Amino acid sequence: MRKILELPQLSETFMLIVSVWLFSAPFLLGFFADPIADAVTLTVATVIFLLTQLALAHKFIWEEDSLLLIAAYLIATPWLFRFDSIIAAKINTVSVGITVALFALLSSESTECDHRGM
Repeated sequence: MRKILELPQLSETFMLIVSVWLFSAPFLLGFFADPIADAVTLTVATVIFLLTQLALAHKFIWEEDSLLLIAAYLIATPWLFRFDSIIAAKINTVSVGITVALFALLSSESTECDHRGM
């Protein structure tokens, strides 16, 4: 039986969903009026979207590492750019950052297992 989505495809699909969420979050959660929170969220969404498109075209070895860096950046942005008083933006960026980090770690574990032949 053939699987519909292999794990790498599932990873990229999930990251596309994350980037779409980040694009729409300022409008859906109501923090689009804050230019810094909006700019940070849209910039990270664009970077995740472009990395995902690159990964779909050709798997590169540092994909998970770059996602971990993006996740750390997302988690730190409310305090780095001083929009930690905007609760919706802070909760959104930190929770998406944690989700991206966990998914990148899980994806890198499965990639290591695939390379070892397990």
